[in-house]
Amino acid sequence: MKILQVAPPWIPVPPEGYGGIEWIVHWLTAGLVERGHEVHLIAAGDSRSPAPTRSVMSSDPERLFEHVLPDVLQGLEAVEAAEELEPDLVHDHTLIGSVGLSGRWSYVTTAHGPTDGWFGRFYERLSRRGHVVAISEAQRASAPRIAWAATIHNAIDVGSFPLSEGDRGFVTWLGRLAPEKGAHLAIEAARRAGVPIVLAGRVSDGPEAAYFEREVRPRLGDDASFVGEVDEEAKRQLLLDARALLFPVDWEEPFGLVMAEAMACGTPVIAFPRGAAREVVEHGRTGFLVTDVEGMARAIGAIGELRPEDCRASAATRFDVSMMVDAYESLYRRIAAEPRRRGLGVRGRG
Repeated sequence: MKILQVAPPWIPVPPEGYGGIEWIVHWLTAGLVERGHEVHLIAAGDSRSPAPTRSVMSSDPERLFEHVLPDVLQGLEAVEAAEELEPDLVHDHTLIGSVGLSGRWSYVTTAHGPTDGWFGRFYERLSRRGHVVAISEAQRASAPRIAWAATIHNAIDVGSFPLSEGDRGFVTWLGRLAPEKGAHLAIEAARRAGVPIVLAGRVSDGPEAAYFEREVRPRLGDDASFVGEVDEEAKRQLLLDARALLFPVDWEEPFGLVMAEAMACGTPVIAFPRGAAREVVEHGRTGFLVTDVEGMARAIGAIGELRPEDCRASAATRFDVSMMVDAYESLYRRIAAEPRRRGLGVRGRG
């Protein structure tokens, strides 16, 4: 098949630091190329991909995130590329790109983020014109008005993660420094458990910076350190060396890729049972699902009951890249075989 992948414009594919969507686009593109498909990619200018790549600008997340025009330009570039390439299918990982792409080509978009409020209305409308993919059953169940085409879990290259069985002296938290990610709660839980914590993540300007200064920085100390945004190698080392990953999210997280990454390293996950955490974490085998900070602190003390090899096996059998590529490839073939007229989407559901 000839497939056009459209990534968000701000972060390169693959990302050098933070960038969950960009990793998914990278692994999916590479997997499809390896299987013989002709794949073209629209992504940020610093991207490195086995597929021919077009871009409208170089990456500069701090400067671009607050502006809508980069996304608009990316969408226009995708439309022009589709008109030139005439792909069998377009897979869009953005929002605004759908305006020009859906209804004109066989179209798939993955809902990588929230599906409530305005986002829910957007995806509900879009699902009438194209195929919308959920990344977890929790996300799908939370938005029943969306005509979901499929549920396909995000994935990682499990074999590329090292497995640790050594002595681990600290717990870790990794992510974007936003209130709903719960970094301050992770510090409180580790402190109550008497275990040091190392936090890593990107602090963007605006609300995230204000949250960091108000809730996170005052809680740092000898037993709680913040190392900033880390690259892929440093992230893996943190997960490898940690006793557990803490995931105290205060929102319906649609997936949470870092949980699968931790498990691939043999590191258990202690999470609040919000969103997809109930699908990713096998309670009592690959981590614990707890309801509050006190429960998280108690679970840190019980981590020794879990086996690293069970965490690794769970990631390998449920969240490996090969499984995600299989699922998308099957969906693409089904969609491409459907009757379609330009300007009119006709599709089935799965």
